[in-house]
Amino acid sequence: MLLINQGINYFKKANIDQWQNNYPNELIIKNDIFSKYAYVLEENNQILGYCLISSEKDSNYDNVFDGQWLSNDNYLVIHRLVISNEFKGMNLGSKVIEFTKTLALNMQIYSIKVDTHDDNLSMIKLLTKNNFSYIGIIKIEDQSLRNAYEYVIKK
Repeated sequence: MLLINQGINYFKKANIDQWQNNYPNELIIKNDIFSKYAYVLEENNQILGYCLISSEKDSNYDNVFDGQWLSNDNYLVIHRLVISNEFKGMNLGSKVIEFTKTLALNMQIYSIKVDTHDDNLSMIKLLTKNNFSYIGIIKIEDQSLRNAYEYVIKK
């Protein structure tokens, strides 16, 4: 939860309306863990990052506005990606994405989908740097809008 709270505070200080209003909270993270979709990036027994990587269909991705998905096949989704404040700028987000690509290939899944807030420039930069394509806009549960991205792995 330390990393999650760092992410919440980062967004709050940057006036980014993402990860606010008690999201994500401890119950959500526990659910990530119990569902076996929680992943940590660690080195020397220190947690450097956290994310959820799931193969479950995300109903928020059913409708895309001003665009369409590149693939309608099964996909992995990355949610709640956060890197420790101590280790930002060390290319660790890209390591998480590379791990996700490998995980997808091992599962014979060839699409990775992600969404992020329009103001989350660091995530947008990370996705662009890792060859994700901007797809369009989706609505999440609270009806707020998010930018949708997809990476298709060549078979």
